[in-house]
Amino acid sequence: MGLAHADLAKRGYQFPTTRALIEALKTRPTLRRLCGGEATDDAPPIRAFSAPLAYVPIIDANPRGGEKIPFAPTHARRLGQRSASARVKSLLKERHGGRWVRGRGAAKVMCHLMFGWAALTATALFA
Repeated sequence: MGLAHADLAKRGYQFPTTRALIEALKTRPTLRRLCGGEATDDAPPIRAFSAPLAYVPIIDANPRGGEKIPFAPTHARRLGQRSASARVKSLLKERHGGRWVRGRGAAKVMCHLMFGWAALTATALFA
């Protein structure tokens, strides 16, 4: 776990002591993931799950002090595509209302998301 993430979590969640933060990390999986604990993408359980299924996980290896293992060129391109789509989804949710859609019916929700998509596209085109 990164010390900077842990310090931010301690301050953000207003834990009075480091011991209180450690106890919370033991019982709160979401907090553990936010601080860079074992729920990260390159965790051994994810790789172990993928191996018997003959999946090739397109996960950027986090060496945690070790040597970074480079991807094969095809996997590196796929990681770049995956990262780009994740950034677009994140922007749609965070800056263009995708997280706060309120309405009944798929058509209304789709309309709200498409307005966000149009705003995101316009921002990308004119930036």
